[in-house]
Amino acid sequence: MEGKKEDLDTKIGQLLQLTHDADTSSPAERREQADYQRLEDLSVTTTSGDTLVIVKFPPGNFVNCHGWKWETKEFFMDSQQLLATGSSVFAEKLSPEGQVHARRCLDRDAKPHLYAKYILNLTPPVEGDELAAQVAQLSLSEGVRDWWKQHFVSNISQFLVYGHDDICPQHIEALISEAGVNVRRHEYLMGIASLTCPTTREIADYCPIRHRAAILRLLLAIAHGELVLNSAPRTVTMAVVAKTLDCANVVTDSVLSWLIAEPNQNFIDINPEEALNISWMLQLPAVARVAFRVLVVERAVDILGMNMTGDTNRQRLSVFGRPRGTVGEEPETCIQHAAQRLGQRVEELLTRLKSDDVHTFLGISEWPDDNPDMCRRLRNYIHRIVELAEVKPIGFGCDMTLYDKNRSRYAPVTDFVPTKIVYQAFTSAQRILTSPFWCELSKLADSYETMERYFREELKPSARLFDSTTPETQQPDAEFDIYGCLPSSR
Repeated sequence: MEGKKEDLDTKIGQLLQLTHDADTSSPAERREQADYQRLEDLSVTTTSGDTLVIVKFPPGNFVNCHGWKWETKEFFMDSQQLLATGSSVFAEKLSPEGQVHARRCLDRDAKPHLYAKYILNLTPPVEGDELAAQVAQLSLSEGVRDWWKQHFVSNISQFLVYGHDDICPQHIEALISEAGVNVRRHEYLMGIASLTCPTTREIADYCPIRHRAAILRLLLAIAHGELVLNSAPRTVTMAVVAKTLDCANVVTDSVLSWLIAEPNQNFIDINPEEALNISWMLQLPAVARVAFRVLVVERAVDILGMNMTGDTNRQRLSVFGRPRGTVGEEPETCIQHAAQRLGQRVEELLTRLKSDDVHTFLGISEWPDDNPDMCRRLRNYIHRIVELAEVKPIGFGCDMTLYDKNRSRYAPVTDFVPTKIVYQAFTSAQRILTSPFWCELSKLADSYETMERYFREELKPSARLFDSTTPETQQPDAEFDIYGCLPSSR
């Protein structure tokens, strides 16, 4: 009995520490609490308007973080607010034909409809092809479901990524289990491998409660202009629901703000498929451009490693260990074509860098055409530094641990391969698509000492690749992007 009491005291202490660390008076905390309160208070008695909105919840004891049970919601809204969104879905449902169908399907004992000019039933279908299509769109990838870990891994604000799912029957237990992780977080930032997923954090890829709660939040955003996005699952779900109801403009600004908030913008690099899907739906060109570049370069690296042939779309992980998601048919076609074209351009670039007219390609105007011997020596020197730029990153003095640490934010530990080993297996064309090659080439091209040494000793291709001038440690460039090797997306 005494042991149980001590265990309980320990857990209470952890919970108190967690609540002490959180700034409950912050604007973000107040917005979250207001979001819960609006949903819980939503009813015919607290709203007004000419349209009765109905969202039916499935039976069961489904509760949120406050222990409040999710039940069917009926409330009033102004039809003009709904139509002002430009939604064809709302326009069709509020049309005379749509109203005939809505009233025919209305429960006979539903009395609030007596005071409503319009009936708007937004309950998702419970069967059929329409349900299957919505479930497929709303099913969350593992990367989205586990994005809460980035609160610890990348120090992202809890008000952006750490929110619990709409079904949270073990909220107190979750806070207690997370308290210890929060304490460790203050000591150092972790890799994905350092975090275990408690059962309270395991959520379904599709949840009918999450689906319906998103519909309610969308309607409240239309009515009040307020939308709280405190997690990746909620953000993705809101984007899909808004697109399904043809009022994406309602959530566009909020979703864009979530995606570009620092350091949460890493979501685009680590989950480019999801970012591209969202930006494609909501017409966010800046986000789409970044995600598209990441996916095209990844695919081009795969293609160049397979000698421009083979199906690379089915690989579960990228070459740097990033778990892959899926994109729609239209963007997938664009990615394939762009990756093929990029692969061809890289092959052409490599050929030109090793060609006899490399000086013309590089735009070197001061070229000693009247001295063939000097032309040969300069050309050989350029070829030599290109070769060195390819191999120096895998030399004994090169340290790629910072790349490995960067990749640990997303790469599963069971599939993790050190960056240096990945780079060693690359072809020359693949290395051109990585940052180390261009960093080394820039250093070599700017090094007067390297040029002087070459012309003094007339190094041959078979000579040592590293000499006494090579630094003991080559540190990764500070602007290296999220993959640890792929060129910067921005």
